Amino acid sequence: DNNKRIREKKKYIKGTVIKDGKTLSCKIRGHGNSTWKTPKAKKPYLLKLNEPANMFGMKDARKWILISNLTDQSSLRNAFAVHLARNVFNKQIYVPDYRFVNLFLNGQYEGLYYLSEKIEDELLNLPEHSFLFEVNRQDSRTWSFISEHDISFCLHNNDASEEEFLYSKKIIQDFENILYSSNYLDEKLGYKNYIDFDSFVDWYLINEFTKNRDADFSLSCYLYYNSKTKKIGMGPIWDFDLSCGANFGDDFSYNDLWIIRKGWYKRMYEDPQFRKAVALRWNNQKHLLKDFDKWIYENSIKIKSAVLLNDSVWKTFGRKQWPHIPEWKKRKNYESHLEYMIEWLTKRYEWMDNEFNAPKTEE
Repeated sequence: DNNKRIREKKKYIKGTVIKDGKTLSCKIRGHGNSTWKTPKAKKPYLLKLNEPANMFGMKDARKWILISNLTDQSSLRNAFAVHLARNVFNKQIYVPDYRFVNLFLNGQYEGLYYLSEKIEDELLNLPEHSFLFEVNRQDSRTWSFISEHDISFCLHNNDASEEEFLYSKKIIQDFENILYSSNYLDEKLGYKNYIDFDSFVDWYLINEFTKNRDADFSLSCYLYYNSKTKKIGMGPIWDFDLSCGANFGDDFSYNDLWIIRKGWYKRMYEDPQFRKAVALRWNNQKHLLKDFDKWIYENSIKIKSAVLLNDSVWKTFGRKQWPHIPEWKKRKNYESHLEYMIEWLTKRYEWMDNEFNAPKTEE
């Protein structure tokens, strides 16, 4: 309204959305962490409609995320992760849907955006007394706590009562205590009795294959509790702009295991049965990965004209970003960024295949 600028992450500004010839009332504010703070850069937004509505064929919802893909010059890393979760390692309870859109704000072209469903408790269709947690910064939610093993957990439902928070906190902490106990491998009392094992394996493989930087239990890691099965599941997947070689420092490398550096997965990877399950799942599904270059090229064609228009405004090709990729000065066109992503994933695939299939000493 009144061409106001969006300056804050916590304060909504009223406005309208024009979509398919219809005008919808809404509120909008800033979103994200590092991308929101980056000066003179394309910003991400959280859009809240006054009434639920579908956006370009996606399910009706009130809240939507406009992701700027600031650090992803391929614009495809988030979409590629969704492809993996839907078609390769598909044991996730729910995968956020998305569309690519050209955004005009206050009459001005803002660029190519990745419009995504916002992860909400109700989208998981869990039974009553279930809950969703996120590993994130303490100030990101109303209810949060630091676990005994120094992990920052935030209850996703800001409207939960203190009683509900304490109930959910106890379940998470009790499980963590079992995971780090001396009998965590016990057949009846061990950690595997308290989790949706398949969801943990597939979430791991999606994030490990893409080497998603924040997924080492640092940020944007979701997990849920199903009150009916009384088990904790891993997911939904989220936030892959710092993946597939688009990182910084040592994170560029394709030849190491990243997700197991710390947090729950570090402990789980000490379990021979978990490692065997990961290798088995990889080998059963890896044939579906062999055409990832085809997927990248086919989807890049669909958005190329929008990518080029976006770059004519933001001029990211051939320039250092936060983070940046190797030889960024030479990558002055869209194709060079696609080639880098494909080359990195090819090497990552080969390295992980060797890692999971190399002869191991008996445990």
